[in-house]
Amino acid sequence: MLRTAVKTGFRFATLPARLTYKSAKYAMSLPADAALLRDTLNLAATEAAKELQALADSVDREMQDKAAHLTDEQREQATWLALQAAEQHLSMAARDLMRALWLASPASRKQLPQHDEHKSRPRLTDNS
Repeated sequence: MLRTAVKTGFRFATLPARLTYKSAKYAMSLPADAALLRDTLNLAATEAAKELQALADSVDREMQDKAAHLTDEQREQATWLALQAAEQHLSMAARDLMRALWLASPASRKQLPQHDEHKSRPRLTDNS
């Protein structure tokens, strides 16, 4: 089932989540050379597809062993719990990636107020 999802476009739908900070920072700092940007994104997509395929294979092996004894009700409950955990982790990861990209962008340096070294620094965490 996971293989089918990967082959039908799952890997491309999740590509933004797989772009690492380093790759994204590099792509942001490129000049307007579209061919170089295209090549960089193609390389990132290829690497992401390989990682996702390996992950799908690993999950298939793991879940065949762990879920063999579960009833339909237990499977439904485990599915719900796994989806809740995934949603929370993806939300936090997306926020962290956005923060990193913002901090790495040249425009962010112009927006930050200059602070005296001896004064307290603003916190980057958001508890909302």
